[in-house]
Amino acid sequence: MLALSTAPLARPYRLGGWLWLLGLLVLVADFIKWPAERFLAALLLMLLAQGLLVGMLVRLRRGPAPAPAPTPLPARGDVLHTTPRPAAQAAGYRLRSRPAPAPGGPAPAPLPPRATWSPWLLGLAAGTLALGLAAIAGALALPRAQRYDIGAPADYVAVSAMFEREQRDGLSYRWTRAGDRLTLHGAYGGPALLQLRLYAEPSAAGRDNRLSLRSAQQVLATFAPQPGWRVYQLLLPTGTLHTSGVGARPVALVSATYAPGPGDARPRGVALDWLSLAPLAGAAPQLGRGLLQALLLTAGLVLAWVAGWYVLTVASGPLSAGQARGLVAAGMLAMGGLAWWALVDPAGLAWALPLTPTLLLGGATLVGGLVWYCFAGKQI
Repeated sequence: MLALSTAPLARPYRLGGWLWLLGLLVLVADFIKWPAERFLAALLLMLLAQGLLVGMLVRLRRGPAPAPAPTPLPARGDVLHTTPRPAAQAAGYRLRSRPAPAPGGPAPAPLPPRATWSPWLLGLAAGTLALGLAAIAGALALPRAQRYDIGAPADYVAVSAMFEREQRDGLSYRWTRAGDRLTLHGAYGGPALLQLRLYAEPSAAGRDNRLSLRSAQQVLATFAPQPGWRVYQLLLPTGTLHTSGVGARPVALVSATYAPGPGDARPRGVALDWLSLAPLAGAAPQLGRGLLQALLLTAGLVLAWVAGWYVLTVASGPLSAGQARGLVAAGMLAMGGLAWWALVDPAGLAWALPLTPTLLLGGATLVGGLVWYCFAGKQI
């Protein structure tokens, strides 16, 4: 948002380098803010970004960079055509063309070539998009098993609202609260087997220790965990982990809580060591859902490419042929990276880029409005 809205100021105020550095700091901070142990580093990066914003405001208050001084008119007589024609005619000068360079003399420097967007370049980009779209759709449609080690540094992808991670006897785990959520991003939406390894302490007489799993106000299972570490299995019907679109539907883990004693006053329920989800034997690929997710990711990439083209064009002027080829190559590399990510870690891709039609529509409206406002009536 900041880069899009301040791009018209980058060239007159010389803020191009400031904007690129600010965007890099914010992007890195956003990716390293989880787990909580790295939050301090992300906070320091955001403080540096705030310092850059203050510097940009100071630069804006100084006014735009001075424009180059106009070329003064020569003495009355013959002048070159580099003199502005209306001013020369108004001063009574006689105009003539630029003389040809002397034989053997240096030729005038050619202007950089304008972006041509040749058909072969656009065709190569379209082919890369089509291949990447097919690869992403196929990777996201395949039924795959998922397993999460709770208490590991990356468990925040699947769990939320639990107590801090703990370790004992070589195991890492978390204690649940009264209401926690399990969110399996990119999980298979058909019938699947959910497994939970839980630890429950012996319950006192008359104390309620029941545990319920709920999804969309529907109770999936209710049971009383037995003392010690045990693995519990639950068969999930189709559509339990997915919304009607492409989003992930969380499963609420509602457990009765108790305070262990004077040394630990936390209202905790059971300890969760790991969870896994495995599609049933003979599970069919979900081609429709995979194709929809691939289309959303491809549309998001195209929208980001258009936003980058807009920022570059407004900040530095019309692109040259080399810059256009570089911009297309960057888009092709990004598409290849998305396809590789979908093949290697589809769950991580679904968690990191939870694109929805509403989000893309809002982004397209913003970018399209800025492009139309800045380039209406101009040939670009």
